[in-house]
Amino acid sequence: MFRSFQTRLIFFSWILFALVEAFTFFLVQNAIRDNIFDQARQQLIDTNDIFNQRVAATADTLAEGATILASDYGFRQAFSTNDRPTILSALHNLGHRFHADRFFLLSLDGKILADTGSAVDAAETGDIVTIGSIDGIFPFNDMIETAEDEDRAAATAVLDNHLYRLVVVPIKAPVPIAWIVVGLEIDDPFATELQRTTTIPIEITFAFKSDAGRWQGAASTLDPALKDELIAAIAQKSQVKAEPLSVQLGGSDYVTLVANLPAPRGAVDVAAILQYSLDVALKPYQPMFVLLLGVAGAALILSLAGATFIARSIAKPIRTLDVAARRIQAGRYDEKVSIAQRDEIGRLSETFNQMMEGIAAATRRHIDFFHIPVPRDRTDDAYYAALKGWKRPAGTRLYLGLLHHDDEAGDRARIAVARRFVDDFGLSAECGWGRTEPGRLPGLLKGHRVAAEAW
Repeated sequence: MFRSFQTRLIFFSWILFALVEAFTFFLVQNAIRDNIFDQARQQLIDTNDIFNQRVAATADTLAEGATILASDYGFRQAFSTNDRPTILSALHNLGHRFHADRFFLLSLDGKILADTGSAVDAAETGDIVTIGSIDGIFPFNDMIETAEDEDRAAATAVLDNHLYRLVVVPIKAPVPIAWIVVGLEIDDPFATELQRTTTIPIEITFAFKSDAGRWQGAASTLDPALKDELIAAIAQKSQVKAEPLSVQLGGSDYVTLVANLPAPRGAVDVAAILQYSLDVALKPYQPMFVLLLGVAGAALILSLAGATFIARSIAKPIRTLDVAARRIQAGRYDEKVSIAQRDEIGRLSETFNQMMEGIAAATRRHIDFFHIPVPRDRTDDAYYAALKGWKRPAGTRLYLGLLHHDDEAGDRARIAVARRFVDDFGLSAECGWGRTEPGRLPGLLKGHRVAAEAW
């Protein structure tokens, strides 16, 4: 690619340094990202504890409201006389006071006596919330069992494809005579309100498994498109662990913690998905990354300058030796190589001068001609190719010994091949005439005459 040794040395030295620099930057960046991921992971775990406390506090608030209603004499009197308008009015008033979304009134055996989410009960107040049913059985009997032992029970469950935070408390007179179930729907405003209480900027999504076993989003602080992408990503996990993992949404990485919420026995799985954007976490470090890139760029420029300096310091004496070798090739031995340094290259230059002096001493006489014998069977290009680049000393002639006894056709073939590589040469026998038999002398003379006439 590059014919110059100096250019190749600069290029490959700079490429090597650039690769080392890029690898170092990659390691540093990954180390910082891993450290930030670990910090975000720990912060998410800590936030999950706070989140659970907030959810538990919601249950406490609902339980407080339900207990107040269950202790109200007028409400208990209405229940005893089955005064449904008064009961529903009290339930709705309590709902507005404590921001609850749904109430159930249950008999001791779990039969639904009233449900503000049912079409029948809601129609009496003109407030149809969701589609429920009365005269059915409350689906989460284990919550009633817990409330019998502990005076209250709380869980997160799905009703009519809506996610609720449910609390069950008894109505006592003075022993339990019925149950009140208070439900707070977990929707987008609920998730946003929880988000405001966290110490770090996290995203909160609530999801549950449908009857078909597929994850379904109930509420989220994410954009709808990102929420759908998150649910799809969680659905691809064969088993969601309680440890934080990395999930990519919209081209950004999120540290994601999937926390299962306590659900009634036999109910579908419910989870709160807490996410911390790595882009947000990395934002304070962006100036440092820019500084690292600037330092790396400056280092690359300095490395290019250094590589150029080193390459020139190495290539310059090599070029000097190359020029000196060309002078020797031309037969000039009078100009020595200057020795400007005392390292390995300096010693090489000194040895070169000594070699040049030796060659000059051995070739002080003028060479009038060179004779090169050519065997009879050498009519191939390879034998003569070396003559093409040979630079003979001034005043020296070349003779090719390619004439053989009684071989005029062979002589012509050997002359034709030799002319492809050298124009100026004389003709001679392969080894001269001194050793030939006297009887072959006429044939050799004839061969010389024929070749000279054709020449």
